[in-house]
Amino acid sequence: MTTPLRGLRAVTQARRLEIAASGGRAAHAAGKAHVFTRAEASAAGKLGGAVVAARLGHMAALSEQGAENRRIAARMASRRRNHVRNPVRLVLVPTGERVRLELRRGNKTLDVLGELVGGAWDLTAAGCKADTLAKVLHAVAARQGLPTDGSWT
Repeated sequence: MTTPLRGLRAVTQARRLEIAASGGRAAHAAGKAHVFTRAEASAAGKLGGAVVAARLGHMAALSEQGAENRRIAARMASRRRNHVRNPVRLVLVPTGERVRLELRRGNKTLDVLGELVGGAWDLTAAGCKADTLAKVLHAVAARQGLPTDGSWT
């Protein structure tokens, strides 16, 4: 036979938190609550830090995570700097039913040849995957203020 829950164990977690918060507010209002000094807070922080530092595996994992975060941040900053220094330049050369796009960024150039087939442009790029070409054209269209849903031909 199990005994029914009594006291605070019978109260929900939310209600327990509410009771505790009201008690803390009352103690502060009455001037009886303990307020930590800077020295006490420092001593408590040092004690907690010493406990965490004693767990070498945990500290090693934190160090590795920090190093990985720094690598990611450096890579992202480098990409942002390169993007500003090397904007994509678009050269459009229409020749009747064909078009030649030259996308340049820094020392890299991507030539895209297009041909009007059945009212839509058929685009091919030498040495470029189709999804890469689509991403590049999407970015160029957005930069040129064209609709990016593929409705422009």
